[in-house]
Order: sequence, then C-alpha cells, then structure tokens
Amino acid sequence: MIQLLKMDIKKLHWKSYLFGFVIINFAISSLVWLIVQEINPTDLQAVYPNYPDYHFIYRFILTIVRISTTIVAAIFMVDLIINEYKSKTITVLFLYPLPRWKLLLSKILLVGVLTTIFFLATIVVSFSLIYMANLYSPIITEQITSFLSLRLYLEVFIQAMVTAIIGFIPLFFGMVRKSVIATMVAAVVLAFNVYLPIHAPNNVEVYGSRPLISIILVVAGVAVVCRFIYRTSQRDIV
Repeated sequence: MIQLLKMDIKKLHWKSYLFGFVIINFAISSLVWLIVQEINPTDLQAVYPNYPDYHFIYRFILTIVRISTTIVAAIFMVDLIINEYKSKTITVLFLYPLPRWKLLLSKILLVGVLTTIFFLATIVVSFSLIYMANLYSPIITEQITSFLSLRLYLEVFIQAMVTAIIGFIPLFFGMVRKSVIATMVAAVVLAFNVYLPIHAPNNVEVYGSRPLISIILVVAGVAVVCRFIYRTSQRDIV
C-alpha cells in the first residue's frame, strides 16, 4: 500500500499545487482583512456583539476554506483518478498482482489525506497571516490566547476530516462519463450550496454547520467511495 501511495505522489504536479496553496492563502487572508477593515463594527454588533474578534475571523476563514477544500479535493481526484480513466492508464495499474480494491483504496486514501492536510494548513496559515497583520495594524483588541483552546483544535481537525469525506461526492458525477468538467462543476455546486452563508456573516444559515446535514453528506461521501471501489473491482474492462 505504501509503495502504491509513493507512486501516486510522484505523479502529482507539486509545484503547481504549492503555488496554488500560496495564492489561496494570500487571497483568503487579504479578503478577510480587507472586510474587517472596511466593515463598521456597529453594523455587525447586533449579530456579533463582540465584533471584531478572532471568533468572527475564524468563522469567516472556515467558510472560505471549506469551499476551497471541496474544490481542491476535486482537483486531486481529477489528477489521481479521472484522468487515469480517461487516458486508460488505469489498466496498467490493474496489471499489478494486487486486488483492484487495494489499488483504488490507495488513491482514495491519498486524496483524503492531501485534502485534510490542505484544510488544516490553510486554516493555520490564513489565520496566522491575519494575526500578524493585526499586530502591525491593530483592529482586534482581543488576546489571541483567550481564543485558542483544545476544543478549537479538535473542532478544526474534525471539520477537516468531515470536509474531506464530503469532498468525495463529486467523484460520483465525474465517473459517470469519466468527465473532468462534471467533477469540477459538481464540486463547485456542492461547495457553494453547502458552505456558503445565506445571510453572511450570520453563521446560523450555513447549511454545512448543521450536524444532521453534515452527517448525511458524510454518509453520502462514504457511499460514493464504496460504490466506486466495488463497481470498479467487479468490472473486467475499464
């Protein structure tokens, strides 16, 4: 399994991914910082009594990171799965003396791990950039130590895993015709419909924050993965 993961890792365009990661983090932190600077505190204190504070910053970043992570997960799936089906190079992989389900599971695990790492790293980097900007030009007077907690770290980690699993849902649509476009469109539609606040910045109306909906989507993501592995394992011709 480890050898299979190493093979897939070598196939990825790491320079492009790292460049995209830097751009995304710079864009998120710049957007959030600009919004915080431009919004009059009295306009939001009816919704967020303690605005501006790090809780608002975190929730805003979390929403954007959920959206971007779902789209990035689709990009990983396109590179590691969809494109191999389109080019028929997946047939070469199936010549290995290993069960097909194990070969496919290694790809799924790699996508999940990379997506989770992207989520966690983006949260940390974007939030850190905001914190450093606030040190240079103070807008938030709250002490950062009063915001950070073990509960927050656990929440971020759980959100990363949940978002990664939900991110597998577009694979269902992409595998119908082995379509890159279908995969990406499904990811964009899913991300914006689930995670975008209806009445920003009031987090109450973010569908993805509702536990029942999150559980349903996680089950759907797991079902898509199981269906993909099972159906592919049962077919003799790709």
